[in-house]
Amino acid sequence: MERIAYPRLFSTLAGLLLVLLGLFGFLASSEFRNPELTSDLLGFYPVNGWANSFHLIAGLLALGLARPLPRLCALLAGVAFTALGLWGILAPNGELLLGWLPATRSVNLVNLAIGLSGLLTLLASRWDRIGAALSAWVERIRRSRERRARRRREKKLRKRRRPQAKKRASASGKKASVRNAGTDRRDHRRGGRPAGSGSGPTASGGSDGESRPGPKRP
Repeated sequence: MERIAYPRLFSTLAGLLLVLLGLFGFLASSEFRNPELTSDLLGFYPVNGWANSFHLIAGLLALGLARPLPRLCALLAGVAFTALGLWGILAPNGELLLGWLPATRSVNLVNLAIGLSGLLTLLASRWDRIGAALSAWVERIRRSRERRARRRREKKLRKRRRPQAKKRASASGKKASVRNAGTDRRDHRRGGRPAGSGSGPTASGGSDGESRPGPKRP
């Protein structure tokens, strides 16, 4: 069954039910001047002329919208009859809604049944879009949770790495200070040697500092 068939079926069935309620209601009561004078249809459903007219007009409107605009019919019927049913439940039993519609328990239950059925069929006809929207919403929540968990893990890792980095920095500093101290000691030793203690020959050409006599001429 296609998605559009659900509100169309609802509009047709609800329209027929309301038209029958209106027609048979006029057979039971057609009182307009005194709306409080109601007659029970089928022994449990109170009606008067105004309620019958309302049912008849609503049923004909639903039948007229069943083919071209079934979703609009389901929306209007769902909102209107659900509101009437809730209003009748909150109102005292037997009170007339708007001054001319009966609001007994049986009437309220029928109104709620029609209204909720219209809303459910409207949701069923849009279930593809609703399911896609719900899936996207769940995916956004999952991604946000993953991002928060990743941030918490990164924060914990940074906290763990800080003392290790400090230890490494202190160890490298100690090594550098030791190397600098060794370099300073070597420089100090080299700089403390006497100037004439080199291993090379002296200016007079001797290795031990004594002058050698040259060859005699004949």
